[in-house]
Amino acid sequence: MGSQGSPIDAPIPRSTFPGRRNVERTVSSSACVSMANSVTSRRSSGRSGRHWSIDAKARYAGRMSDPTEDQLAALGTAFDTFARRYKLADAQRSDGPLNELDKAALLYIAEHPGCGPTDVARFLAVPATTLSSAADRLVKRGFLKRERLETDRRAVALTLSAAGEAYAKAQVEAHRQMYMMMLSRLSPDERKQFIAMISKIVYNET
Repeated sequence: MGSQGSPIDAPIPRSTFPGRRNVERTVSSSACVSMANSVTSRRSSGRSGRHWSIDAKARYAGRMSDPTEDQLAALGTAFDTFARRYKLADAQRSDGPLNELDKAALLYIAEHPGCGPTDVARFLAVPATTLSSAADRLVKRGFLKRERLETDRRAVALTLSAAGEAYAKAQVEAHRQMYMMMLSRLSPDERKQFIAMISKIVYNET
């Protein structure tokens, strides 16, 4: 993307991929049993009269909740490679990269011009003081404008400058290109499975 940012420069906007918080949850036994029930249903529908016993379901669920060390290592290697590519591309920006919080705030404001600092802080789930520091950095970079409302001089409206709008548009397009690159390497069925699995990880609140 040149000076406009890399394909992996910005955090994914909440409207595109909600749920920024790190997911460090173990699959619950109930979720695993539910998965086993789904497999049982599919198998029994294809082979009339064949059902798994409760003990078999429990054993299957137990295996599903225990990734192997090789699988953990393979996932870590893939993530590390992905992160290195991101860092290398991001480092090419002549004006220096934005940190994740600043990028997330900028993208939210791009979608909600005129919003207040409290709105952004609530959406990103950060303290108001933390958001205020992020806003200061964006103003200093020339990406953000603070304006007092005529109806309430105590209230502040946040809008992007022309440079901020250009940066935000570049990030949205960069994300689109990144998604295109990732999904184009998969077959149509693999794309559905990949999106379903990613969604399950991101939105799993059990």
